[in-house]
Amino acid sequence: IELINKRGIGQELVLLFGYINCLIITAFALNPLFIPAVKAASVFKYYADPGPLYYYYTFHFFLFALLSEILLIRSQRWLSYKRKNQIRYVALATTLGFVTGGVTFLPVFNLNINPYPAHFMWLYMAVISYAIIKHNLLDIKIVLRKGLI
Repeated sequence: IELINKRGIGQELVLLFGYINCLIITAFALNPLFIPAVKAASVFKYYADPGPLYYYYTFHFFLFALLSEILLIRSQRWLSYKRKNQIRYVALATTLGFVTGGVTFLPVFNLNINPYPAHFMWLYMAVISYAIIKHNLLDIKIVLRKGLI
């Protein structure tokens, strides 16, 4: 929401919903209803055995991944060319991040797919770093100047 400089009541409600969900997930993170045990899955000796609240967590992850991508793509209509270019890099990076990170959910739900795409999570950081340095995504000069003073 901050990247696209557009806040409305809809975005505020989604943000509030996300914060409340994160608080709920955090409150139950160490509870057996979230992850009651570990099991062998795919190529791993120890992987989460999902409890009832883990399904809620998974839903939350994919819901907000989808909502953020939709918001980034829809913002292309009203942004300047420079900002559109920056947002394209962020959209590409977040897509890479959510896909490579999302694959790690598959063994939890007994889908015997080796989560090899997780090895490419570094692509998210590479694309964001490139956007920060080459396209002034975060106005890094100001950050460095204030950080060094």
